[in-house]
Amino acid sequence: MASINDAVAVLDYRLGFDRARSRTIARRLQESGLLPSGAPGVGPIIGLDHFMNFAMARAIDPALHVVADAVRKYGAMTPGGASLVGASKHIPTARQRLADLAAMALGSMDEQAMLASSAIEFVTTWPEIVVSSQFGVERFRSVGDLASHWDATTHRSATAIPSAALGAAVRDLFQE
Repeated sequence: MASINDAVAVLDYRLGFDRARSRTIARRLQESGLLPSGAPGVGPIIGLDHFMNFAMARAIDPALHVVADAVRKYGAMTPGGASLVGASKHIPTARQRLADLAAMALGSMDEQAMLASSAIEFVTTWPEIVVSSQFGVERFRSVGDLASHWDATTHRSATAIPSAALGAAVRDLFQE
């Protein structure tokens, strides 16, 4: 079982995210209910979904007052910005796709090898997550946004996370 302090340490060690900023973001996510709060004298224990919310928040690094809203917005994005109303349940949202990648880190050696050949980009200029793998590129955008178009007339900034590093972080925290 992993604590928030463990997650802060792993995000620093494996992904290079600043510990002080991670603690502040964790506090904001706790206030919004996206991370557990624990009890008096007992530190909160996080699960894999909580960790992925936390990692997503660190990667998109929004202003503190919108951290929770940004994590919810990015997590709800769909492949290509398509509406999933009436669609197959097998089409994942960004949150589900990230959860699948995290689960692969704890899976078989073949799954871990597939994960290691992937990369995740969290675009910070506009809401977009790009998952690149040996099977192609998946662009997750807000419903109605065109994945083939830039959402702004300025540059595109993104935080790229090698899936191998994310997988190592997940294994550090959750592998028994």
